[in-house]
Amino acid sequence: MTGLRRVPRSRGALSGFMLMLLGTWGGLASFIGPYADFGFEPANDPWIWTDARGWLEVIPAVAVVLGGIILLSSASRTAGAFGAWLGALGGAWFVVGGTAMTFWNGPVMGAPIGSAHKQAAEQLTFFTGLGVVIVYFAALALGRLSVIGVRDVKLAERENEREREAMAGREAMAEREAMAGQAPYGTAPYGTGPAPYAPEPPAPEPAPAPEREPEPVGRYSLRRRQTPAADRRVAGVSNTRPDL
Repeated sequence: MTGLRRVPRSRGALSGFMLMLLGTWGGLASFIGPYADFGFEPANDPWIWTDARGWLEVIPAVAVVLGGIILLSSASRTAGAFGAWLGALGGAWFVVGGTAMTFWNGPVMGAPIGSAHKQAAEQLTFFTGLGVVIVYFAALALGRLSVIGVRDVKLAERENEREREAMAGREAMAEREAMAGQAPYGTAPYGTGPAPYAPEPPAPEPAPAPEREPEPVGRYSLRRRQTPAADRRVAGVSNTRPDL
C-alpha cells in the first residue's frame, strides 16, 4: 500500500534531535575544547582549522546533523531511513576514521593531552564514545521506521480513502465537462452519426389568452346583448309599429 510509506513525524523525532545535538558537539568539540584544556596535540588551540579536524570531525558531523534534520522533518518512511543511515555512517566514521586515515597516509589527530583518565575521556567524547552513541540513535530510528504498526495501517487506509474520493471527484467533473462540451443533437457532421448528447428542445411558450370585452355597468349589466334593431326599439328611435 502506498500509504504505508508515510509515518508520523514523531516516529523519528527523538533520534533526529539527538543526532543533531551529538553531531553539533562532534563538529565543534575540537574548536571549543581547548578553552577548558581539553583536546588533542599538537593543535590544541581554539578555532584553528586543520585537515585532521576537517576530515575526522567536521565532515562526519555535517553528515550526522543532516541525517538528524531529515529524520526530524520527514514524514516519509524512505526519507527517514535515508537520514538514519546517513547519521549512522557519520557516527561510524567518528569511530574508525582515525584508523582508516592511516591506510593512505592521511591527516591524523595528535595525542590527547592531560592525565591518563583525561586522555581516555577526550578519546571517548571526541571520537569513539561519541560515534557509538550516534550509531545507537541512528539504529533506533531505523528500527522504529521498519516496524509497521496498527496506527500506520489506519493512517494508510485513511490516505487511500482520501485518494479514492479525490479520484472519483475528478472523474465526475471530467464527465460533466465532456457532456457540456458535446454538440447538440442534429449538429454533428454528416457520417459521424447523431451526437451522443441531445438536449431536449425548449417547451413552446403558451399562447396569450384573448382579451374579453368589458361588461356594461349599471342597469344594463344583466341584460343580454341585443341586435341593433332591438337596441333602437328600446331607445325609442324605431318608426315601425308592432303588429297587432
